[in-house]
Amino acid sequence: MKPMLFIYPWNMDSKGARAIRNQIPEARIIKHNGSTFVGSGKTVLNWGASSVIPEVLNAKRVFNHPDKVALAANKLKFFRRIDSLKKDTPRIPATTTDLTEAIAWVTEGHEVIGRAVLEGHSGEGILFSSDGITDQFKQCKLFVRYVKKKEEYRVHIAFGKVLYVQRKALRTHDDHGSPIDPKTIDWRIRNLNNGFIFQRNDVAFDDDVIEQAQRAIRVIGLDFGAVDVIWNDHEKRTYVLEINTAPGLEGTSITDYASAFRSALSE
Repeated sequence: MKPMLFIYPWNMDSKGARAIRNQIPEARIIKHNGSTFVGSGKTVLNWGASSVIPEVLNAKRVFNHPDKVALAANKLKFFRRIDSLKKDTPRIPATTTDLTEAIAWVTEGHEVIGRAVLEGHSGEGILFSSDGITDQFKQCKLFVRYVKKKEEYRVHIAFGKVLYVQRKALRTHDDHGSPIDPKTIDWRIRNLNNGFIFQRNDVAFDDDVIEQAQRAIRVIGLDFGAVDVIWNDHEKRTYVLEINTAPGLEGTSITDYASAFRSALSE
């Protein structure tokens, strides 16, 4: 069977890339080292890689160019890109790299998030001003004014279409089967380690959730991605936090992405 799609994973152990490959039998994984891949006339699916082997850039088409992935992966570059534009941009929290301005926000009564790691995942390198203005906080590379949220969503988009929307929901029981008390949870960080899962069924959301997510994908110039957004119920507004270019996939999520890639190949 002649390969119709070549997948370049950010990591050779990427489960998401392998899952897509298994759904598209005529697809092939490109090795990082010792690859014989020749890009001319080929279509490459870049799964979360901000740097690739040279031949990938010689491909006829690259879904998610590595330059765009790099822009999405780096929180500072991501927010600066949005701030630099004047039209049709997604709504984002206020950000700064100036510690003096960040401290001023704290003085005004705002919670401020310090990011010590610009390309971190799952809350890596996040520090909150309410936990103390420590030396580590002061050395952060980016400060984001925290926006209170009632809900947090992940909107999966491919080639301009919404594939599905997930809500970050608190689990009812931990890994040992014990009930989780919501009062003991830090609701500011909604990730797996903090007891949250992605709920796909029966998810309700405002139209603005979709609008802001789609704007984020367009502004960064991605073909596909999973956009993390929050919903502030008081303001009735959505704020974009980041875009994942190699999101975790399971079950029907895998087939949804695979179908989107197959459709794009036929265009």
